[in-house]
Amino acid sequence: MADPIAILTDVQPQDRVQLTLLNGERIDGVAHPVDVEPERRLRIELRTGDEDHAIRYDVRSTTDDGDWATPTARRYDVKHDEGEWIVMGDVKEATVLEHASDREERSNEHL
Repeated sequence: MADPIAILTDVQPQDRVQLTLLNGERIDGVAHPVDVEPERRLRIELRTGDEDHAIRYDVRSTTDDGDWATPTARRYDVKHDEGEWIVMGDVKEATVLEHASDREERSNEHL
């Protein structure tokens, strides 16, 4: 099993990413936005569904003296008037299911 930080720091916008939490729950979505500051912090938002009914998740981590903290996943709860991020748990595994660049290459083959 690869280090989730190694995978997450290479994620690009529009990549399709799956996270597996320590409790076994899985989150799958398209990465946008992706905010990575190498050796400092990362935050990647994942969205599922269409734009009007998207469910939003994010994964984040920071470094302390060069060591990355365990990434944590959250879900955006729109049930509250102002919305809030609810912590879901720590991430034990991250996988890029599909790179955006691969999708673009396949769509160009059909032109």
